[in-house]
Amino acid sequence: MKKKWKLLIFISLPFSLLVFLESGFRFIEYCWPPVYQLLFDDGKQYLYVLGESTSLGVPYLAKISPAQMLSYQFNDSLQGKPIQTITLAMEGHNIEYNYFKFYFELLMRPHKNGLVFMYSGINENINNTPDVDFDNWKWMQHSIVLSKMRYIHNTGENGPGRYEFRYHQIVQLAKRRGF
Repeated sequence: MKKKWKLLIFISLPFSLLVFLESGFRFIEYCWPPVYQLLFDDGKQYLYVLGESTSLGVPYLAKISPAQMLSYQFNDSLQGKPIQTITLAMEGHNIEYNYFKFYFELLMRPHKNGLVFMYSGINENINNTPDVDFDNWKWMQHSIVLSKMRYIHNTGENGPGRYEFRYHQIVQLAKRRGF
């Protein structure tokens, strides 16, 4: 009888931890933005830069990166508010990395005025072979914890479906924030 209880506890512990973490992320996602905006709103228009080395201006100077050129185009202000650039792009990273970086940035610093500039596709390693694991992968994307665990465990497999799915997630995340 004791062995059954120990086994039940051993099996239910990871599930309980998963539910606890997932509910914590959801709580922060919905309750923190109004508090943050009340305390830290500085009236700026934020430009979130997602992508790869090209978004950073590599191999050229950062002053002529596509995002900086966009800021210059609008004379460093939009709708009468100064533009603050938040660069989340990194050399050699794919769209999945950019999604998590953007998600956690908006989770911790949820500004209410923002634009998203994304230049990606070069580092995706997209192959055109059938993605037999896509349905399982897509199911795991409903949970931020399982999705992040799958990303850490990812062996570099990528396909057009996964790229398109992440791209739409970035767009939906920006829409939920009112960008």
